Amino acid sequence: HFVTWPLLKAHAAIHGPLAMVQFDAHQDTWPDDGKRIDHGSFVGRAVKEGIIDPDRSIQIGIRTHAPDTFGIKILYGHEVEEMRASDIAYAIVDRTGGRKTYLTFDIDCLDPAFA
Repeated sequence: HFVTWPLLKAHAAIHGPLAMVQFDAHQDTWPDDGKRIDHGSFVGRAVKEGIIDPDRSIQIGIRTHAPDTFGIKILYGHEVEEMRASDIAYAIVDRTGGRKTYLTFDIDCLDPAFA
C-alpha cells in the first residue's frame, strides 16, 4: 500500500492539500524517524507535510490502533459491519465536503487474511 505515498505527493503538488478516503485495516499513522517513510507511517507523514487535510479525510474499516489519528475521522471495522452502505457513503461525503479527494484501498480492509 506504500505505493500511495508518491501518488499522494504528485496529486497534492497539482491540487493542494487533499481529502483522503482510505479503506484499510490499519491507520498507517505510526511515527517515523523523519528520514524513512514506509507503509505504516505514510499517512501520518502526509498530514505533517500538508499533503492530506485531516479535517477532510476518513479511514474506513480500521481494525487496529495507532497512537495518533492526526485528526482523521475513523470508522472502525466493527462499526462498519453494523452500518448500511448508504450511511458509509454519507459519512464520506460529509467528511470530504466536495474537496479534491484521493481514494485508496488496501486489500486487508476487505479480507483479514491479508492483514
